[in-house]
Amino acid sequence: MNRCVYRNGKSDSNCTAVSPIPGFTTSLISPSVSRQQAQKLKEAGIEVPEGGRKGLDVEEENKKLKAELKKLKEEFEITKKALQTSENDVKAIKKQAENLTKEYDRLLEEHSKLQVSVRVRFCVFSHLVQPVETGALI
Repeated sequence: MNRCVYRNGKSDSNCTAVSPIPGFTTSLISPSVSRQQAQKLKEAGIEVPEGGRKGLDVEEENKKLKAELKKLKEEFEITKKALQTSENDVKAIKKQAENLTKEYDRLLEEHSKLQVSVRVRFCVFSHLVQPVETGALI
């Protein structure tokens, strides 16, 4: 009899192992196995990555992927900040344009009032002053 460990974490010493390899349960095969365990797994027809170089390649690849993930997260944060800055700039430019339009409208209205005022004064002034004939001296 072998000790069985179930998915819920309970164990039982009065059961028969389901694994084709004595001493193993199929759900508990660990990625890091000893040479003796790896040999038993190979004999049972289960492929196990070789220790040494293949294991190092996986570790190296994992380190590279973690570094790349970190780099991408940093780039994402930089891009996110740049986007926020750009959005703030757009809002500021829109506000400036709105204020410029208001100021232009105000100046246009003021200009119109001044033109009317100048015309009225010119008309009043022209009626008060009578034309003087040339050649007649007073």
